[in-house]
Amino acid sequence: MNGATLSWTTLGARAVLAALVLALLGALLAGSAPEWAWVHGQLQQLRQVAESQPVQAALVFLSLRFLFSVVSVPGSGVLTVAGGVMFGFWAGLALVLVAVSTGALAIFLLTRYALHDAVRRRFPEALRRVDRHCADHGPSALFLLRIAEPFPTFLINALFALTRMPARTYFWVSLLGMFPGVAILTNAGAQLEAVHTPAELMSTGMIASLVALGAIPLLSSLAAARLRADRRRRGD
Repeated sequence: MNGATLSWTTLGARAVLAALVLALLGALLAGSAPEWAWVHGQLQQLRQVAESQPVQAALVFLSLRFLFSVVSVPGSGVLTVAGGVMFGFWAGLALVLVAVSTGALAIFLLTRYALHDAVRRRFPEALRRVDRHCADHGPSALFLLRIAEPFPTFLINALFALTRMPARTYFWVSLLGMFPGVAILTNAGAQLEAVHTPAELMSTGMIASLVALGAIPLLSSLAAARLRADRRRRGD
């Protein structure tokens, strides 16, 4: 990419960045199998756009990742990988964590103030039981759900919004719970930018990222089983 190409206007850089990210995301979610040369070319373009317009690229990426977090689009992890490609591990990790944590908090607050009273009036006894459980185990349960995400994100957001958990607690526990998965996917993206052939996908760093990603649900299941056993021993 020459100097003339890098001298885009801010508006043009934003439009191209959004188009590249969404095109790559759409291709992967649609199950298409483009040639690796094409995929690697898109990855390089993403990185070059981020390097040529760092502030604008970061703002566009932050907005897209926030939006996808709010609406809980399946496959949003592809955008997390793209963050690693574009900004490297540390900057990509910071941007994604800000986007996903504030997105989760936005839905939490919207659900709490829009639906909380109506649902509590309709299901008072059920919510009293949920509140009792949340008072004792809410943060640990939320942490495990954030790590494994066995349910769609919007369900987790909505469920805890209907409890009495403070928004501050919800935000920080969610942030900590999402950190491992976000870090692994961001690292995978940072590794991807340097991959030039499909064979290089099996690098040590990439394999380690995939193994860690697969281990998260297993470890969270073991932790959940331990918590249930502890509750039974205490007679909860």
